[in-house]
Amino acid sequence: MISSKLQSMANNKSPIIFIPARAGSKSIRHKNLSDVGGVPLLLNSIITSIDAGYSPVVSSDSDYYLSIANQFKECIIHKRPKIQATDVSVVWDAVIDFLQPKTFNESDICILYEPTSPFVIDKDLRDMVTLMEKNSRSNYITNLSEIPATQSYINQRLLTEYSRASFIFKERYNIDFKQQTRKTFCFGNLHGIRLSFLKKQIIPYEMPYNIIPFIRSLSIDSQEDLDLASAIALGNHPSISKKFSMLTDYLYKNSIDMPRDSIY
Repeated sequence: MISSKLQSMANNKSPIIFIPARAGSKSIRHKNLSDVGGVPLLLNSIITSIDAGYSPVVSSDSDYYLSIANQFKECIIHKRPKIQATDVSVVWDAVIDFLQPKTFNESDICILYEPTSPFVIDKDLRDMVTLMEKNSRSNYITNLSEIPATQSYINQRLLTEYSRASFIFKERYNIDFKQQTRKTFCFGNLHGIRLSFLKKQIIPYEMPYNIIPFIRSLSIDSQEDLDLASAIALGNHPSISKKFSMLTDYLYKNSIDMPRDSIY
């Protein structure tokens, strides 16, 4: 049976904000519940989606994770099969599973928003939806961040035998100053697709994009990433400080239960 929230989303052509939150991370135990700035990552992504004006789909293999999401009347719950929640699972297969029975058109929009991106703000989500709406012939978009010159491909090295490091690109020797280095951009943290993308799941060679500040592109995959994110959240960066103030206010006003320590 299709939930009323899901049916309303399909009827109104609202974008799907899909939050994948599997429980089996090996790099950090229960990574999606890790605390950044006093707010667990899963709650961060849910509240940010709601603040942007959307009803997020929280997809997890964990009943406990889904019970956390179920505190929010705006959330749509998707119990992900265990086979789609392994280290090698393709997240788009979870989106396909969610769409059964089919109630959407191939032209409908889905934004993939992973909880491990703690500094995404509500505007980033709305901008992705707007970009997809403006590019009616594209079935894949992304957001990007400019890579600092010190991290540019031109300065990347491989470690070789005998404790030596070598530049990957010989182009490095044709550049005298960092100002001459071409600007390069890395993946931000949000994918946007039309559901037609799910047929082949091939990312195109060229794609429409939005630019976000590098600091908001941080994605947590290791303990070092988590430590860095925690330090940034305690700083005074304008957009990040504003976001975490909103998050903590929301948790307080809505009496949301935080994840229990016992799960760790």
